[in-house]
Amino acid sequence: MIMPHKLTIHELTAQLAAKQLTAREATQACLDRITAVDGRLNAFNSHDAENALAQADTADAAIAAGESKPLLGIPIAIKDVIAVKDQPLTCSSKILGEFNSPYEATVITKLRNAGA
Repeated sequence: MIMPHKLTIHELTAQLAAKQLTAREATQACLDRITAVDGRLNAFNSHDAENALAQADTADAAIAAGESKPLLGIPIAIKDVIAVKDQPLTCSSKILGEFNSPYEATVITKLRNAGA
């Protein structure tokens, strides 16, 4: 059984290219891992599983169409100190409460352009 959370990005990219694993499977495995361990770690304030899986499905379609980008299909986690449009941007502070970013940080745009 492949455990995507233990693979390097290079190894995961190879698995995706060889169709030994889909982006959806990799993303679901990461979401399952979050569910399994985050109660002890408290590493995530929130996560959007539905959006993550939708992005994985889009990546799988792009891979099937022969598209190639360095991070295509690679699941990533973004700390909530980095602005992602329409996602919580609390910096782990109660002061920011339910604030969702109206814009996206440059690093996020670059990650998306690379396929992440």
